[in-house]
Amino acid sequence: MEEKVKIWWDEKEGIGRFMATDEITEDMITKIEEVFFKIAEEHDKTDWSIDLREFSKLPSSHARKRMSDHMKHYAVRKIAVITSKIAIRVATNFVLVASGKTADIKFFSNEEEALKWLKKGG
Repeated sequence: MEEKVKIWWDEKEGIGRFMATDEITEDMITKIEEVFFKIAEEHDKTDWSIDLREFSKLPSSHARKRMSDHMKHYAVRKIAVITSKIAIRVATNFVLVASGKTADIKFFSNEEEALKWLKKGG
């Protein structure tokens, strides 16, 4: 997968990590889904840190719809989205809400606050 998107399991924090620094194209979504699925299989009810601080361009509406459709298959408990950009928050919220996730979703402007919230029980 291109360096524009990184997805990994953070052993130290016990969470899934997603970081995007540029536009997520439709071609990239299949590869992203494969990595998410692998992490979801290995870790039940995964908490996620989604770091979009360096994210520069919104995915197309078709790409956002496709991401939300595929997120329906992942078991997620909490999602901390890190960004201060309003447009990115709105688009990310669309993807998460459209997926029908019942996960607890919160937006943060810095990683420290996001990790602190993810570590809290419940």
